[in-house]
Amino acid sequence: LYVDDSGDDDNNTGLTSGSPYATLSKAISTAADGLGVTINVGAGTYTEHTLNLNKSNVTIQGAGSTTIFANSTSNKHMMTISSSNSTIEKMTIRDYGFTSGATNAYGGGAIRVGATPGNTSTSTTLSGIVFNDILFKDNSTNGTSGDGGAIEFTAHSSNSTTTTATINGCTFDGNRAGTNSSSTAGHNGAAIMGKEGSRLTINNSVFFDNKVDYAGTVTIWDAAYDSATVTINNCTFYDNISYSSAAGYIAGGVFQYGGTATINNSIFWDSDATNSDSFDIDGLYSVINMNKSLIEDYSTTNTSGTVTPDTYTSTNEGTTPSFTDVSSDDYSLQSGSVAIDAGSSSYAPADDINDLTRPQGQA
Repeated sequence: LYVDDSGDDDNNTGLTSGSPYATLSKAISTAADGLGVTINVGAGTYTEHTLNLNKSNVTIQGAGSTTIFANSTSNKHMMTISSSNSTIEKMTIRDYGFTSGATNAYGGGAIRVGATPGNTSTSTTLSGIVFNDILFKDNSTNGTSGDGGAIEFTAHSSNSTTTTATINGCTFDGNRAGTNSSSTAGHNGAAIMGKEGSRLTINNSVFFDNKVDYAGTVTIWDAAYDSATVTINNCTFYDNISYSSAAGYIAGGVFQYGGTATINNSIFWDSDATNSDSFDIDGLYSVINMNKSLIEDYSTTNTSGTVTPDTYTSTNEGTTPSFTDVSSDDYSLQSGSVAIDAGSSSYAPADDINDLTRPQGQA
């Protein structure tokens, strides 16, 4: 199926690029469930909101950064994904967000995976959820217990169901969970929040200038079942801000409450929290493993949990990564950086954020 901002929902078939629909909503409603439909969305700006991808085995593919979904309506998110084997890729998603809403029911300023807005949890197992090559910019949630400025993976109502998702090659810039710029419990996951039942993998992605009123740019919160997981491979976190003043909940990068976080081949730097007790990585009641990663400052205090860095990570804590030009958001590494060739190909995805095959160096 085809969508273009010059298209026509009423008179076009949507079956060819020469006869596209005007809206993604029309394409989703037309798509067959479970048959492997690809919806090709052309370059242009689209202002749709409150969509529900409720059909399985559907790929929504943009034309790159020039396919822009930009919100122009207050208190609206872009989409809920409520079916398995759903892929969203190659586009920009910006300026969506909830400005208010009931407790735990209005997170995911741009995208909710699982429950639709107004509902706190799902009872359905979701698998094969994939986000590829997306710029998430300036999305936010400010609902009561509003979590996940860009994406929220909503809670599961029982430990027998889960959501499995992979995020590849995405950029998260300027997203917010909470807009108070002060310590406010209930606003977690400036970019991503994974709640009970989440099984997340994040590869080759960059997070910068995201802000959270409480804990984490990426936050996993599983107080109920203690089984949610996140694995972060070859990612960069820079200048993400936590405003929390609550001991144990101060992390500008990753915060893990229950479950397990595994961090491989990644860089965390300059999490500008508001007090000297801030960390790039922190957690409670959880297992946090860090391998071949360059981290400015991680917490070693994890109540009823563990924090385990490998030798490279512990030896190089606080060592500058030597980015090329952070003022221009260029997080490539200068020649001579201690992070060059320091990662392990055992953890690395097959290619990098520029789609170059790994390994290129000595790793």
